[in-house]
Amino acid sequence: MTIAERLRAGFAAFAAGDLSSLDELFTAGVVWTIPGDSQVSGTYRGLDEVVAMLRRLPELTDGTYRAEPLWTVADDEHASVAYRATGRRGDRSIDVVQVLVCTVEEGRIAEVLALPADPKAFADFWA
Repeated sequence: MTIAERLRAGFAAFAAGDLSSLDELFTAGVVWTIPGDSQVSGTYRGLDEVVAMLRRLPELTDGTYRAEPLWTVADDEHASVAYRATGRRGDRSIDVVQVLVCTVEEGRIAEVLALPADPKAFADFWA
């Protein structure tokens, strides 16, 4: 399976709530960074922390958070995926495109930098 296929499978697993299968996508020492100072911002180190962060997104949005991949590009060392993120938190909603910029090691994602196209909308939603 190519890294692009693994990424698409990872989004499908997230949508299905099957986060246990993400060990097929990420290295054990994966590092995921979300810039900013919102409640989800920070650097998550290791598969356990990354999966815990991903589990929080639907929890914080009463199950409304969705991440729909739009396009993926990848080679043996790097990958990027743009996706549409939507959801609701109380009276707040989000509908933004975000990009994950990834470093690949031995066919798995080792590093992720999450970049929203609209950082203010992202920060306001997760405030």
